[in-house]
Amino acid sequence: MSEKARNKYEERSFQYSLTMFTEPPNYRIVKKDNGEYELVPNHQRSPAQVRKKPPEVQMPKSDRYSYVIVLGNDERPALKIGKMGHYYLANAASFVLAAGEIIFEDNKISQINDLSGAYHINFSNLERIDQLEHLASIKLLFAEVGLPIKYYYLFQSKDAPLRQFAKVAAETEFDAVKNAQESVKEFIKMGFSPS
Repeated sequence: MSEKARNKYEERSFQYSLTMFTEPPNYRIVKKDNGEYELVPNHQRSPAQVRKKPPEVQMPKSDRYSYVIVLGNDERPALKIGKMGHYYLANAASFVLAAGEIIFEDNKISQINDLSGAYHINFSNLERIDQLEHLASIKLLFAEVGLPIKYYYLFQSKDAPLRQFAKVAAETEFDAVKNAQESVKEFIKMGFSPS
C-alpha cells in the first residue's frame, strides 16, 4: 500500500469506527424514481453499541465519495461507498475489483472515476484489447452493483483521445462485452492489490 493511501488520522478514524460498527461505515446506492440516489448503510452497530440508534438511509451530499467494489460474503461483487480512504473503506482488504470516486450533485451522480491511491490500474499502459476487456469488466461490475456506466471517467489518463475511447467503449455494446463473462471471472480472480 502506498503512503498516500495511509495516514495517521485515517488509521485512528478506521480503528475508532471498528469499535462502533461491525465494519467501517459504508453504503450502497439505491436510485429513486425521480433519478436521485439514496445511500443505504451496509454497516451495523457493533454488539457493544447495539442499544444506540442504527445507521440510517441518507441522501448524498454534493461532494466526492470514495467507492470500492469488493467480493461480498456471498462471493458476488458488493459496492461500498464512504468518506474514508479506499484501503479503509475496503476494510483493509488486500483484494478489490474496482475503486475510485463518485461525485454527487443535488443527490444525483455527476461523475464516477477510477482515482485511487491504494488500488489502481494504469489503463494507458494496457494493450488495446486489454483496455477493452478491462472496460467490459468494469461495465459488468457496475451493472451488478447498480452504478451507471455512463458517468464513468478515466481520471488517471491525461490522454484525451484515450479518455474519449474509454467513454465510447464503456457506453457502447462492443464485441468484447458480449464475450466478457470469462474476462470478468479472470478480472475478479486478479483484482487490485494495494500498491
